[in-house]
Amino acid sequence: MRGVSTEAIADAYWLSEDVEDEYGLSRHELLVALWFEASQGQPRFRERWREWAERVGPLLWDTRTLDVDAVELPGVR
Repeated sequence: MRGVSTEAIADAYWLSEDVEDEYGLSRHELLVALWFEASQGQPRFRERWREWAERVGPLLWDTRTLDVDAVELPGVR
């Protein structure tokens, strides 16, 4: 995403870095990158965020009604 792997984005997010500013991502892009890692990416993220991905996944693709600020981010640590 924007030349950065979703794994790197998820790692930075997990370390509580300001990922949106650091990589120039919109909140929607951040949510999609984290969702990808939680649903299809590295096993460590699938284990940590699987339930979150199942809950928010359907919301991310309906851009007609999507309010990205209302979509929760996954937990860290």
